[in-house]
Amino acid sequence: MRSPAHTDSAPHQCSARYVAWWAAAALLATAASAGDPQPPARAAQSFLYVSLSPDGRFVASVEGVNAPHGGEPAVRSLVIRRADGSAGVRVTLPCERLRGCWPSSPVWTPDSRRLTFALRDPNTHARSLYQVSPDGTDMTLLLAFSGTIQALRYSPDGQLAMLAIENARKETGAVEAGAIELGDLDGAPLEQRIALLAGDRLRWVSPADLFVYEYDWIPDGQGFVGTAAPGDGDRNWWVARLYAFDRDGASPRLLFAPANPQQQLADPRVSPDGKRVAFIAGLMSDFGSTGGDLYTVPLAGGAATVVTPGLAASVTALS
Repeated sequence: MRSPAHTDSAPHQCSARYVAWWAAAALLATAASAGDPQPPARAAQSFLYVSLSPDGRFVASVEGVNAPHGGEPAVRSLVIRRADGSAGVRVTLPCERLRGCWPSSPVWTPDSRRLTFALRDPNTHARSLYQVSPDGTDMTLLLAFSGTIQALRYSPDGQLAMLAIENARKETGAVEAGAIELGDLDGAPLEQRIALLAGDRLRWVSPADLFVYEYDWIPDGQGFVGTAAPGDGDRNWWVARLYAFDRDGASPRLLFAPANPQQQLADPRVSPDGKRVAFIAGLMSDFGSTGGDLYTVPLAGGAATVVTPGLAASVTALS
């Protein structure tokens, strides 16, 4: 089993961070000469999320200047630019420029007409969902929620899915500060679940006793695949398994469980024809430090296949 090179262990996906690095570099090369609303990026500038609209016309990014000694930005902006670098705008947020007023997980609607994003309420672990037009105007509140929200993703037919923790007491991730434990210490842990936006509320798809780490839509929009484990999400990523989740909330179906207890799973992705699921399995030092071999397994069920046998390298991301 191969150990991967160390990568950032922030709660958002490692593959998304790689895409952000390359997309941001290409974007800034044109934005610097096209009236960009912010100065050209310097060494301390971070691009935490980058999202290209389906029609290829716009790029949304969450960005900011790093804190001293390399910490992630305390003040973060949501910027929408034309992909050709001709224009851009910084979106005015409801909690504008306050510490902890953090936009995240920007994602475009399938028709590219609106950008949806999560916004952290300062000094809390609560999130709201908003939408704006490509020019940064016409902001609409979609949802006010009592906990964390991340990994927003649209289905081809326009259904918005996400990972959410209701009544969250901390940010997601093992290195995030935990809340003081009060009351029933034997109570069930707060699990991160797959949810769909249904009007002004969330409809839960995955069960209440599983913490879902990563997920992907099945192309027909009728369900999801995801890596998940029961119990405290900060402690049980090591034993996560691969499941299929029905959109209507039926019991999840196990697709793959590592035979080697030291093997971790990451980055599940469904093939465009919906027949197979690809994922990375290997010895990983922490969530977000992805590396190992590439596997596929039939979505209908069956034996897994190692796609990279004998590869003298570690697979760190796939698409």
